[in-house]
Amino acid sequence: MVFLSLLFISLYLAAMIKGSLFYNTTKLGIELQIKQLEGAISDSEYTKQGARLLFPYLFAILWVVLTIAFYIYALDIEQLKILTLVMLGYTIVTFVKNFAKKKPANTEEAKLEHLKKQLYTLKNRTFTGTVINAFHLFYFCLAFYTLVFK
Repeated sequence: MVFLSLLFISLYLAAMIKGSLFYNTTKLGIELQIKQLEGAISDSEYTKQGARLLFPYLFAILWVVLTIAFYIYALDIEQLKILTLVMLGYTIVTFVKNFAKKKPANTEEAKLEHLKKQLYTLKNRTFTGTVINAFHLFYFCLAFYTLVFK
């Protein structure tokens, strides 16, 4: 647990300094989908470029799974119980909200319009993201302190 708390501190600290850790991956993924829908690249090229984006997406999934596992194990720590419940609830609600987002119609034009809008509104750093990263950083610093010194 101490190792994971240090790992999460370093990841969220990097996110505070750099901005979204997955901004470039998300941007490249959206641009790749736009190119494929417009017919600018072949299916084999789409597959080859898509395979390069696989590792960052797998890393993001691993990050979420490890975070939820950390929260579940942190529920046993009395000093962190309420804050851990809040963080676990926030993580689950965010995860469900992202999967329940309204999907565009099945036509290629609607998908293309949706992706272009998504690309246009994509930002590396937002105020809300910075506040959420700061809250995560606070939580994992508190967890580290509790695990090591109490």
